[in-house]
Amino acid sequence: MSTLKCEVSILSQEEVGKIHSASLKILEEIGMKIEHERMLKCLQEIGAGVDFNTMIVRFPRKLVDDCMKRQVELANGTTDRAEHWADPLTLNTYKRTDKPMTLNSHMFSISISDTWTEAIRPATLRDYEESVIVGNELENLIEYGPLVIPGDVPQSVNDAYMWATALKHSTKWVSGQIFNMDTIPYIKEMCIVAAGSEEVFLKNEQIVYPCLLEGSLSAAWYSLEMAFRIHDLGMAVRFGVPMGIAGYSSPITLAGALTAANAEGLGSYVMAEAVGGKCYGALGGVINYNPANGATLYASPEKNLLYFA
Repeated sequence: MSTLKCEVSILSQEEVGKIHSASLKILEEIGMKIEHERMLKCLQEIGAGVDFNTMIVRFPRKLVDDCMKRQVELANGTTDRAEHWADPLTLNTYKRTDKPMTLNSHMFSISISDTWTEAIRPATLRDYEESVIVGNELENLIEYGPLVIPGDVPQSVNDAYMWATALKHSTKWVSGQIFNMDTIPYIKEMCIVAAGSEEVFLKNEQIVYPCLLEGSLSAAWYSLEMAFRIHDLGMAVRFGVPMGIAGYSSPITLAGALTAANAEGLGSYVMAEAVGGKCYGALGGVINYNPANGATLYASPEKNLLYFA
């Protein structure tokens, strides 16, 4: 099988350096708002400047550089202990494979386009189950992640329904999201049963909770509290994956939006190091939107240009 390979260069090394330098300046002089007292204490302990009244954290450049280096080293060393590997740039995790081209499925759509009625309607648990079954038949799909969020089950436990359905029906590596604090221990128990033991489950890091940043250089209490609860149960957490919206939660210029997103990603490296254990930081990207109707544009040329950059 032949493999298509290409190299795309959007920014020069000088431009990359300018963006990185500006990101470090943002973190050092403006900082981030971290709305969680335990995280503030963790950050203070490793040398960040913390104002507990405003919840603003400022990150010295040396601290950011040191944390980034350790996080990349950690990513490069995970393949010997886990069933998946971490991209050394974004630190996102993927199931290991020798195939030249693979896919995983992650969408989290609350609606679907019904093939039979040609109508757009709320997704159901049956839709979710059928997406798992279809995924089993796709050879290049090595990891099943949620395509839809079912709306016909109680929202306070919808994530538990999703994990139970995927673990029961999928023949692939199953990953997913946890939305509700109360379901965390139950989802962990389901995964332990599927893995065969708690030791295997924790070693494989099947659950890596994505503690997403809220944009505008901030991290909200709920996501951070979820992260600590999952961390305290021995599971992995990935801080970051910023997804700022250019012109809304990030600067409207592409260079400005990319700089802000990079600053948030670098800040996530420091948060991961501050908490310790199975914690990773991750870079993310930027999306843009249509000001006329507020719709986010995930497939726009500008969005893909930013991700390539």
